[in-house]
Formats: sequence, structure tokens, C-alpha cells
Amino acid sequence: MKPIRKEIFMERMAHSEAKAYRTEVQLIRALSLLDWNISEEESFRDSNQRLRDALQICQENFRHENGYSAQSGLSTWNICEESLNPTIEPRTNLNMAYARKKETQGPKLIYICAPLRGETEKNTAYARQRAKEVFAEGNIPVCPHLMFPPIADPKNREDDDKAMKMCLYLIEQCHEVRVFGPEWTEGMWEEIRHAHRVGVPVLTDQRSIPQKRKRTQER
Repeated sequence: MKPIRKEIFMERMAHSEAKAYRTEVQLIRALSLLDWNISEEESFRDSNQRLRDALQICQENFRHENGYSAQSGLSTWNICEESLNPTIEPRTNLNMAYARKKETQGPKLIYICAPLRGETEKNTAYARQRAKEVFAEGNIPVCPHLMFPPIADPKNREDDDKAMKMCLYLIEQCHEVRVFGPEWTEGMWEEIRHAHRVGVPVLTDQRSIPQKRKRTQER
């Protein structure tokens, strides 16, 4: 890794009001990355010291404001990318999946992951039935098939992309994801990957994992 000149990162942090990252945890992770990789040459001594001072201040402020360390299992530290330009950032400092594992009472939020496109009416009816089963257990079904089609046209790319982003956010709020059906579409795989990424347990009614389809426009 090449040395980072101070004006590229530390100067911008010091003189910009814009947030460098969406969360403080991602910021601390990025600063830690720099601390591990920045050159130890004499010419970088001042930048190194400023970097470590900034990292210490951020860590202390985070602990003071939140009551736990940025590296704690309660935080999204393990979800953050080890990158100065992360492509996927957690939305919050708190790891909701970890926090929910500590909950022992009350109904669970269960995300229904099932095909939508193709035979839309048939697939919606199938998802509704699975949601009823979750409801009968005493849990709360989160079923995008019943939420988005009336307000977001799956044939409209902009609507579809927006709905998928909202689905991924819903997954982050749930205790677990349940995957139904023998065929898993690309959209379902995206939901499954996201659930794994943020630490939400994924269960399925299938005895074996279906092969991934070639990438299509299906959800």
C-alpha cells in the first residue's frame, strides 16, 4: 500500500464539515486501516501522530457517547469494510442482529424470502401462505410481496431498485430470514448475501441448497 499524503485524508477531515462516512464505526475502522498501513518514514511522522491522535479521540468519544467500544460485538465493526472507499457501509453504529440475539422474549420479526416475478399472482399467494405460517407461530412476518407490488412496479427499474434497497434495510431490522421454495432467484440470493453480511440468521425449508441461477432481471 502506498503512503497516504496528509492532505488527502487528515487535512480534509480537519477542515471539512462533511461526514467522511455514514457511521462513526466505519470512520474508526478506516482510521485504524491507515494506522496499520501508513509509512513510518520520518517525513510522515507528523501525519502519523495526527492520525493516531484523531483515532484515539474518535474511539474515546464513541465509547463515551455509546457506552461500548467501536470494536465491540454490539457495534457494526465486523460488518464495516476495511477500505477507505467502502462500497457497502452499515447504516448504524449498533449491530442490530447481535443486539436481537440477546432478546429472549416477545415475537420475532421474520423476513419472508421467496420468488416474486414470473407468475406474480401465484408467487404472491405462496408468500402470503408462508407469512400466515409465521403468524400462526406467534411471530411477525415481514413479507415484501404484500408490501411493495401495490406501490412499486417491479417492471420499472427505478422502482425495483428502490424496493430492493428497502428490502435489504428491512432484513437488517429482522431477527431472521426464512427462504422458501425450490428455486432461488438472483434477488433472493442478494437478500441472502445481505443477511449473512449483517449477521441475520438465514433458514430454509429446503433439504439442499438450490444452484444459483444465471443473472437475470428476476427477483
